[in-house]
Amino acid sequence: MEINKTSLVFCLNILLWVAFACQSSNAYNKNKQKNQQSSFVVDTTAESKVLPKPQFCQKMENLGLVEIQTVEPNIRVFVPYGTTENFTHTELYDTYQYAYFQPDVALMLQQAYHYLQEEKTGSTFLIWDGARPLSVQKKMWTIACQMDKKCYVSNPKNTGLHNYGAAVDLTLVDSLGNKLDMGTDFDFFGEAAHTDKEQVLLDKGILTTQQVANRQLLRRVMKKAGFSVLPTEWWHFNACSRRVAKQKYQLID
Repeated sequence: MEINKTSLVFCLNILLWVAFACQSSNAYNKNKQKNQQSSFVVDTTAESKVLPKPQFCQKMENLGLVEIQTVEPNIRVFVPYGTTENFTHTELYDTYQYAYFQPDVALMLQQAYHYLQEEKTGSTFLIWDGARPLSVQKKMWTIACQMDKKCYVSNPKNTGLHNYGAAVDLTLVDSLGNKLDMGTDFDFFGEAAHTDKEQVLLDKGILTTQQVANRQLLRRVMKKAGFSVLPTEWWHFNACSRRVAKQKYQLID
């Protein structure tokens, strides 16, 4: 009988140890997942640019557009379309380090950056895309149609604000280059990226209050500088209407 009690105590101790180990492992995995979701931005500062400039830059500058970091060096740039890390899985530009805009749009972005410093000193913008040739727009449209996601890409027949250098895709990063959590990454095709459904997304638990607060900060400084936001993409902002863009700017073909 004594042997059975000893065996029972031994077994209970083993079970307690296993339970503790599993609990610790689960906590580690959750922390690991949390850290993986907070991705670190590669060196996207003005000083990191490679020379000579690629053909994309020459084309933009010949059209009178300006590179954003020549206007505001503290803004960061990383264009996924210059890599395979985008929804098309192909390199659409020959560079990921340069983002171009119409001169007055670049000044609007500079103003938005200053408004951001007033609210969150040390943080900055990370620009994902700016001026986009119509030829690239056509490739995106074709792939988006194949994915049944064409509602997220402007029809090249109508052109879009990117095709005039009057739209920007961007997010916020802190002073160390960490992206602020917006609930989705760039070019997420789904309701979680919508700006007109955030209260519903909060109620469903799809977004957190911090994620919405980060989006609101981005929208606040961009709107203050004169930009407007899309209802389907929290990262996309227009400097003017399509009608005004067609009147003021040359189409980038």
